[in-house]
Amino acid sequence: MTNAQNVLLAEFGDTAKNVSQSNKAMPSVIVGVPSGQTRTLVFVSKTTGAAFLPVLIFLSDSFSEYQQFIYLIWGAFIGISVLMSLYNLILFAGANERIYLYYIGYVCFFLVQLGALHGFNAYIIGGELNQWLSKNINVLSCFVSFFSVKLALRFLKLDHLKDYIWVKVANIYSYSLAFFAFVFIFLEESTAASIFFFLLIAAYTIAIALMLYKFKERIKWTKYYIISWVPLFVGAGLGSLMFAGVSEYSFWNRHASLMGVLTEMVLISMALAERLRNSEAERLYQASHEPYYKLPNVNLLEQKGLELSTNNTNFDFSIVSVSINNYESLESYIPKDRLKEVVYKFLTDIEQRLSLDLQLVDFDSDSYLPNVAMLNDGVFSFLVSSSDQMLLSSALKKCQNVSL
Repeated sequence: MTNAQNVLLAEFGDTAKNVSQSNKAMPSVIVGVPSGQTRTLVFVSKTTGAAFLPVLIFLSDSFSEYQQFIYLIWGAFIGISVLMSLYNLILFAGANERIYLYYIGYVCFFLVQLGALHGFNAYIIGGELNQWLSKNINVLSCFVSFFSVKLALRFLKLDHLKDYIWVKVANIYSYSLAFFAFVFIFLEESTAASIFFFLLIAAYTIAIALMLYKFKERIKWTKYYIISWVPLFVGAGLGSLMFAGVSEYSFWNRHASLMGVLTEMVLISMALAERLRNSEAERLYQASHEPYYKLPNVNLLEQKGLELSTNNTNFDFSIVSVSINNYESLESYIPKDRLKEVVYKFLTDIEQRLSLDLQLVDFDSDSYLPNVAMLNDGVFSFLVSSSDQMLLSSALKKCQNVSL
């Protein structure tokens, strides 16, 4: 920037030398204008990136407030990003799930990308590496897209569906980003940005397709993750329109992407917590239920028996077991789905006959047959609130003629 007498007042940017950290993050110069006089300032810009360069003029007091507010936002953003990364690193150490590494990569690369875009990498990284990153924002964008797609696959638990077309597309796309990241190093920023625009559309398309697939299952813990994309879409859209010169510069337009990412990070963290709770519930269910018939297994039977014996219940209880003769041979010639129907009908009949004389104890109120536990192939048990031998014998006699 020069004045009318062509005296250089200030020089900023990636190629400028001896620029302070604060001016790398927020380029500014103080220009004094005596009362009643005018000054002519000439701005000369050269860029390989966005052609739209906003210039703001502040009174000194207003600029100080503006500067403090931006530092406050960036301090909060950096602090939250670091805390999120450390928290998920602890979760990874405990759960050993790659999803937490993908989330850490996503948060860290988004932080560095926005830091390069807004100049705050001068505080985060600094030195020659900061200059290189500032010239290769599209390379950082490739890594952000890579981790976002990998996170989507892992979070939605679709990475194991190798034959699903959108999973194949997502895997091919994510690894092709490594190729484009390498190519972008040798291209002009504007050229790389034009190519990345189409890659970004592809990333959004893939993410939406994956979310729609999972949305059909109406799984509760996916809601926060699906909602988290809304602020990201809005923030990225507003920021892109401003840098393209389509929308006017404003504080909120400039920081729309940052605010969108910050909101998204909070929602994804909530989604991860919900998913973790769901995963723990699934593990507990798998440990306590037979996988095909979805009936409580011997572990839940033992747990329920222990609860009844230690809770000082005011009734005695007994375990009644029934078995299906030649169950193994039935498995060999009856289709699985048909066998399941037959077994359910048999157990329902037994349950109804036992309940005529005995009170049955629930194992799992959410189970199709809440009073039945499966001990082994063809062997099933009921918990009844009685130890009276005559009553038990009478109830069992009614079950002797039950057939499949």
